[in-house]
Amino acid sequence: MRILTLVISLVFFAGCDNSTNINNGEPEPITIKGTVLGGHLDNAQLKIVGVDAYGQPQRNDAGEYFGESQIINDGRFEAKFSGSYEGSLFLVALPPEDGNARIRCLVNDGCTNGANKVAKGEWYEAPQDFELWAAVNDAQRLEGQSIHLSLASHMGARLAFAQFVGDGTTPCSSNSCNPDTWRNALMTPQTIHNANSVVQRLFSLQSGFPVFVESFDGLSSTNIQDSVVAEDQVRVGLANYSLLKNREVRNESFTQTLAWIVESSFLENFGQLIERDTGNQVWDLATYYQDAIDFDAQGNSSILSAQTNMATQQSNLRDDAQTNAEGDDYSADLVDKVSGAKTLMANTQAWIENMEYSAVDRYSQFFGAEFAQEIIDAENKWDEVKYLLGPNLKSLFLPFVELMHYGLSCELGGCDASRLNVLDVNSVAVDSIENTYSYSNNGVEIQAAFSQSVASGSQTKFSIDVSSQIETTSGVVNFEAVDGIGPAISLALNGANEAEAIALTIPKMVINAKTVAPRKVIAEEVVIGLTGVKDVTLTDPEMRYNLSSISLPIDFVFGEGSGAEKLEARVNIESSNANAHYPAQQWPDLDIVINKTAFKNYAVFESESSGLAQSNTELAGFLNLPSDMASLSEVLSDGISYDEVDSLAAVPSDIVSIFNINSSEFSGYAELEYFGDKTAVIVLNDTTENVAARCVKSAGEWACTDLISVSSLGCGSEFGKDSASVNETMNFLRSQGCLDQVTIQGRGVYDIQYTGELNDGDSFDLNLNQPYYLGMQTLNATLTTRFKDGSEDRPIGLMTLRGAVLSPDEVSIGMSITDQYLPTANPLQLFPVGEKTLWIAVGGTPSDVQRDAVIFYVQNDTITIAINIFNYTNNDIDPNQDKPLGFIRYAGELLGSISKEGDLYIVRYVDGSWQII
Repeated sequence: MRILTLVISLVFFAGCDNSTNINNGEPEPITIKGTVLGGHLDNAQLKIVGVDAYGQPQRNDAGEYFGESQIINDGRFEAKFSGSYEGSLFLVALPPEDGNARIRCLVNDGCTNGANKVAKGEWYEAPQDFELWAAVNDAQRLEGQSIHLSLASHMGARLAFAQFVGDGTTPCSSNSCNPDTWRNALMTPQTIHNANSVVQRLFSLQSGFPVFVESFDGLSSTNIQDSVVAEDQVRVGLANYSLLKNREVRNESFTQTLAWIVESSFLENFGQLIERDTGNQVWDLATYYQDAIDFDAQGNSSILSAQTNMATQQSNLRDDAQTNAEGDDYSADLVDKVSGAKTLMANTQAWIENMEYSAVDRYSQFFGAEFAQEIIDAENKWDEVKYLLGPNLKSLFLPFVELMHYGLSCELGGCDASRLNVLDVNSVAVDSIENTYSYSNNGVEIQAAFSQSVASGSQTKFSIDVSSQIETTSGVVNFEAVDGIGPAISLALNGANEAEAIALTIPKMVINAKTVAPRKVIAEEVVIGLTGVKDVTLTDPEMRYNLSSISLPIDFVFGEGSGAEKLEARVNIESSNANAHYPAQQWPDLDIVINKTAFKNYAVFESESSGLAQSNTELAGFLNLPSDMASLSEVLSDGISYDEVDSLAAVPSDIVSIFNINSSEFSGYAELEYFGDKTAVIVLNDTTENVAARCVKSAGEWACTDLISVSSLGCGSEFGKDSASVNETMNFLRSQGCLDQVTIQGRGVYDIQYTGELNDGDSFDLNLNQPYYLGMQTLNATLTTRFKDGSEDRPIGLMTLRGAVLSPDEVSIGMSITDQYLPTANPLQLFPVGEKTLWIAVGGTPSDVQRDAVIFYVQNDTITIAINIFNYTNNDIDPNQDKPLGFIRYAGELLGSISKEGDLYIVRYVDGSWQII
């Protein structure tokens, strides 16, 4: 039985005032914890320093920072300070009183450590003048909070302490902006808040101020479920990486590079950054983005997604232009703040309760009637868009690839009419002299040619003339060249003359509707990538194609002239398992259908992640089982066989060549064969013992480990025998679980069902363990409204869908709606935050005890609510969840927390009042 069906969708009761204060003496100390430099600083000290009434961090008579000290081990700390302190806090990481702090190297080529170099992952000494800062408001509201010191937090603290020194119009100098000089600057709640919000915008952080964002360490492979938090953590972590990398590039100390970034590049530009410095003198956004893009993501989906978004931002940077990030004011008294937070909670509650309602009521409680109507208008127009877009995407995609595929067969020896399904072979004209292919029938007009000769194992291009036109019942598709380049299909052939990789690129196309709005669709820089796969369990299988990537930037125009309104859609998908999943049909279906009801049901725990996944399988074949796989309990009878050979002549020649084996060395060879692939062991005679190697054959290619002594073989415990036959060796590996599974191309991972000892000629069943799903490693989709109000554009509404869907059990995806999103000349804001923003992120993994996590992020002007919800069951370890489920902040300041108390969910505010949800 589920203990929690939906935390935030329960009805709010009236808020109660419980403002009684009980004081039994000295206030309890306040506990904080956090990280420094993303976990890459060790053997250092953290000083928690109060800020006095004069705006100065407290110092002793020697001018040194004075406050509580705490040791930093492996980049982490947990500290306490007096519960009576009520002001702002300044945190600084310093070298220890005795000895040296250490910094972990993150650079692939290693890091300088005095006269030597240390490898990536190793430690080097930090300079004795090392410092890293953070500044926060209101110590009383930090209990249990995490504070993180990073390059971004340091920039915020330095700006808080140094900004507006002098007249505010003259760039800082080494004297005027140096806050180390006694009483040269002031640090106030306003400057702290303003500076942290400026840096938040510079780094495009969405979940909070940089001081509250934990840096992704750059070494862990953990994928964070909430894609908003994940991207922020990656952005802050990659800024740390850029700092450490540029230390090596500039061949200087950490402190010198930090000063170059913070003082020369940031403070001397009034607390802004240059977008792209053509003189290469400062640390600009272009450098930050490029360092981030160059970082080795090692397949981590959170890093890859952030890198994709940062590459987009990099492409929009302006030469020698300065950013114009503005900071927020720190205002309003506590009564107004709490009142505003309660109103926001009530409005959010109303929105979620009305999620199923029709028309304007679905959104008006949170957004208000005007924008609610705009959302409804956008949904209605999107329905019209799908009517036009879906058929046309398929109707231009399939004729192009089919004509290319047919032409490929012609080029390689004989035109194969079976390759045409949507096209009529009688309407195809082939000019073997000019090497061109044309098609004309039922409104489809295509002129195309291979731009170079077609040969086995080569690459070629099928160029499509811009005079081509495709007409459907809903519209007419025309093409335009951009910089002289028209549509084309690039393809790579394997040794069997099959296209194993295909990319369709369309520089520009225009769809003119016949009967319905929108009147026109304009798409530029469309790219559709396909990857070919075969299922080795089938007899003579055809090559079938998965959608490996798609980029669709499309504008939908409603009306004519200056009064036209627009919807702007941007869809980017990067697939997972595209080279391993065998789809049910040869070419992917490009219908794009997102089931919003299933998404909502999963967000409120009314369905499992598998329900969300399977309800959206109309999206180009994603999340379907491979080809003819009927169920998750599939058994391939006698799918694997075991064979031994005692003659070197019977050993695969590739293995003989790899180890240069002669007959006197050969002892034995055995293999497990499954549908042409093999897992094998070869045993050779050495002077005093046997040596062995393990080999795997996949897709016709052999790969082997190095030879090691037989006695060292094993997956946990070692064999321990100096001499053994190949049968003894294989049976030992089987008994240790080293040969439990095999991977079958096109289908998935299978468990071998052994019935006993391995003997020559045995065969065994294979039981499906995990199928290959075609998943979405990265999904980014945005829908922007540009509707008219009279003659002017109305404030822009923006809806997004972002995340990853790797399998029915691995879903991490978010949906947001934003009102009053007003882009400016500064193109750096990527994730949409406007006057009002709703974001729901859902995700879970099979091994996560707190599975099916849901994150609500709600913003109304300066008030934000961030709520983490988990679907608890009786099997969960801690169903009461002592930690808060969420926090409410006003302009970054903590106002309250949401916790489960007994059977109730309570919002407790800092003024002592509370609400039941």
